[in-house]
Amino acid sequence: MNNTGPIIFTYKNRALGDAIISFGAIQYLKKYIPDSRVVFGVPAWVFPMFKNIKSAADVVIPIQLKSVNDWIQLYGEVKSLNPDIMIELFQSGRGKKFGKLYQSINKTHYYGNNHHLDDGNFKKSNIQRDIDGIRAHIPDLPSVSYLDFTPNFKLKSERTKKDIIIFGIVATRETKLWPIENYHSLAKKILSEFPNVKIRIPISQNKLDQYLKTRFLGLGAINGVEFLETSLEFLPEKIGEAKYYIGNDTGIKHLSIALGLRSLSFFGPEPPVEWHPYCKVNHPYYYIDNLECRTRKAHFCGLNECDSMICLNSISPDVIFDDLKKTLLEVLC
Repeated sequence: MNNTGPIIFTYKNRALGDAIISFGAIQYLKKYIPDSRVVFGVPAWVFPMFKNIKSAADVVIPIQLKSVNDWIQLYGEVKSLNPDIMIELFQSGRGKKFGKLYQSINKTHYYGNNHHLDDGNFKKSNIQRDIDGIRAHIPDLPSVSYLDFTPNFKLKSERTKKDIIIFGIVATRETKLWPIENYHSLAKKILSEFPNVKIRIPISQNKLDQYLKTRFLGLGAINGVEFLETSLEFLPEKIGEAKYYIGNDTGIKHLSIALGLRSLSFFGPEPPVEWHPYCKVNHPYYYIDNLECRTRKAHFCGLNECDSMICLNSISPDVIFDDLKKTLLEVLC
């Protein structure tokens, strides 16, 4: 398709899951401004993941704003794009400064959508926030539901689906972790009932991921469970082969859903209304509501460590397996 409409540069300088969620807004732009050229900027460390992915964005570029050289490099990249509009989704401090600087020099309109100012009750999903932020700055775009814009990725090299379940045991902080003992117990239950299934557990080289791997293996090796340690560039291909995701609310979960996997998620310190912007039928979750400890200081718990972990420790692997059996019979061959 020839792009004859506006050049729209959008960017989000946050984590892996945040970047993936924002593709719902990119899909929205491409649907309602189909002749636009949409360029999406993601954190430089996340960028390799998009080398083997086809998405709604016309172009995906890396952004980094740590050093003076980073700023100069990004400025040159954006200047070469010559955008008509710049939109920062989930505005950050450095992202705002860069956008304002570029606007002052080039007279290109910069808009920043600050998620924490547009809805004091925090009752919107992050896809909806992104879409509503775009609508606030581009006139005449329709009001829509985030459920119609679940991020959708395709692998550049298609893979055959296999009876593989992804376990997302990692997270960005310890208070988002469903207990590793529960994952071990659930793996044994699944493989006892479905002996031909493989469970694949993606982990990185960071200290927490490696600790979780050691803990899991220390509970006993399980035939049919494999740990996947690969670069972000090749991670989508390995996840795209699977059919189901079970695990914590992490970037791996959002990637799995974008690649078409069904899922089941565990939420502890953060509310799913914001961070699980997906259909609950295909993507159910477990979340213990109305915990007073979760909302003492904000609408979520920001602790990195917690002695009780009642929000996740109370979710039993026995209950999960009983609830999951029927779905797995539908999903797996």
